[in-house]
Amino acid sequence: LATQKEKLLVFNPNANKSRGKYIFSITADEAGNLWLGTGAGLVKFDPVTEKYIRYKNDPENPGSISSNNIFYSFFDHNKNLWAACDSGISSMDGATGQFTNYNVLQIAGNYTWFEVNRITEDPEHNIWLTANWGLYKLDIKTGKFRKYIDDDLRSICVDTNGRVWAGGWMGLYAFNKT
Repeated sequence: LATQKEKLLVFNPNANKSRGKYIFSITADEAGNLWLGTGAGLVKFDPVTEKYIRYKNDPENPGSISSNNIFYSFFDHNKNLWAACDSGISSMDGATGQFTNYNVLQIAGNYTWFEVNRITEDPEHNIWLTANWGLYKLDIKTGKFRKYIDDDLRSICVDTNGRVWAGGWMGLYAFNKT
């Protein structure tokens, strides 16, 4: 697979885990670290040193990430890391490594299975997310979510005009604030 001028790195942070061996997402930060969303927590991987730090849910610590099932992550305009989980979303304070958790289940209803698939930010710095039960917008000041669409949504983006696009089972949706 690799030539003399190329190096193929094989890294499995979950090699000794009985479950959660799957890497769902990869996000790079400005320092060149890779953030891996896995079924066994969020992993910060330094590809130069090949060392990693795992962030896992600790039910006794409200400052830990909300779940060990991390499906997606991204950095907002303030360079805060956001992680999409099966219990909602978590935002990490880069200075402390502590998380603020937002529970989408407060408005999602009595679903037996809930999965946040993607997160993005609009030009007004609102956080939007898609889940298997809809499109949601987070009011960061109150920590409350508002639901806009009831569909199994798997993708989201914000275009250059600030319009939020979401795609899912029933098709493509556009949300324009004006």
